[in-house]
Amino acid sequence: MYQCIKCKKKIFENSKNCQIQKNCPLPILKIKKKRETGGGILIFSKNNKKASLKNYNVNNIKIFYKNYLNWLFKTFKTNNSFLRKQIFEGINLKKKQKILITGCGLGHDIIYLIKNINNSTKIYAQDYSKDLINECYKKIKRKKLYFNISNAMNLPFKDNVFDVVFHFEGINLFGSIKKSILEMHRVAKNNGIIRFGDEGVGSWLRKTENSDMVINNNA
Repeated sequence: MYQCIKCKKKIFENSKNCQIQKNCPLPILKIKKKRETGGGILIFSKNNKKASLKNYNVNNIKIFYKNYLNWLFKTFKTNNSFLRKQIFEGINLKKKQKILITGCGLGHDIIYLIKNINNSTKIYAQDYSKDLINECYKKIKRKKLYFNISNAMNLPFKDNVFDVVFHFEGINLFGSIKKSILEMHRVAKNNGIIRFGDEGVGSWLRKTENSDMVINNNA
């Protein structure tokens, strides 16, 4: 399932390193006891400090999400549950699938999935921020839920392993959107589903007063 991000050889969750090349990055099982509802946190990136992501840390992101989502829901007369339902609409989720969420943030999509999928489904959640992954790990408890800290442009998974690969809200923060999409494509099965998106303004609304208001509130 997992592979070394450098030499691309297979590794296992309980490995201390890839055991193939001495110069490979070390996927480290977090020094936190595994819990009954899931494993520890695998680290595939050493560049996960707050400073490397500008203001992308738990305190700032919580404030942002609270203010932004409250404004969004009031403006469009909707709510978080309905938004998540729309985002996942049309994806035929089945038993025993493997689902990858890249850039999982504070785990809103994970929480929605847990309520709407079978317990046999495995969820893999990835983010570049150590703080955000730790926050998800603390608040979301479920068997067959696996977290890792890695770069979305170099995912630590073998080719053709996921039935569904998903990302929403944050792809604009990735170092290269193109590389990140290519990685989503690489790890998805040949007949798998890839879905990604972000906030935006329709082309037919550009250069209108409504567009200016939306962009001024969320650049």
